[in-house]
Amino acid sequence: MDRKLEKMMRLLAILVCLLFLKAGSAQAFETIRLSNDSRTAVVLIDDFGTNEIADKFVKDIEHLPLTVRVLRFNEDNFGGRTPHAWKIAKTLRERGITTFIDDAYCASMCTLIFMGGIKRDATPGSSFMIHVVRGNDRNPAATTKVNAYVGGLYKRYGLSEPLAEKIFITDESTRTDHRYSAVEAQQIGLVTDIRRTLKRYDDGSGSTTESQETVIPLIKGLDY
Repeated sequence: MDRKLEKMMRLLAILVCLLFLKAGSAQAFETIRLSNDSRTAVVLIDDFGTNEIADKFVKDIEHLPLTVRVLRFNEDNFGGRTPHAWKIAKTLRERGITTFIDDAYCASMCTLIFMGGIKRDATPGSSFMIHVVRGNDRNPAATTKVNAYVGGLYKRYGLSEPLAEKIFITDESTRTDHRYSAVEAQQIGLVTDIRRTLKRYDDGSGSTTESQETVIPLIKGLDY
């Protein structure tokens, strides 16, 4: 009996250690980095595909200092989970924060987050991808309802109304990935300003970097 109890105690100790390690690892990663003047928040995550990462990003955005004026993506971001995206977009819009894509590919959840910006800047080398919420094939009616809601968010935040209806309502069943260069994104209301001149944004590393004018690259055909 004592040996069984000892064995159970050892197993319990191992489980407790694993729980502490998991809790520690959840707080170990960063999703954003503040610039030296705390006016720019640079996104460090290239994919929000897990709830752990997406939840952490939502929390970090909600607790940004009031000094932050710009949320900057300078690495490709392939998206993640829609419910997290609209929470972030809503927070950015309420705070009056500008979103900025610096020669990067912004897809899926990233694009909806970007739309939350009160101003939405991009360099010429940036590109975007929008698609419907894929949802659950076993409940297509619910997926259709969610897509109508997400399409409404895009329209409210500035996307061309006919295009939003085409993507999220008319062509919803096709599940097409819609890709746009920075210039095309500006024409449909996704981008408000293309920065064709060098503009300094502090990247939070102790020095400033400059956005270089580049030729628009081939858009990467990747889904989130």
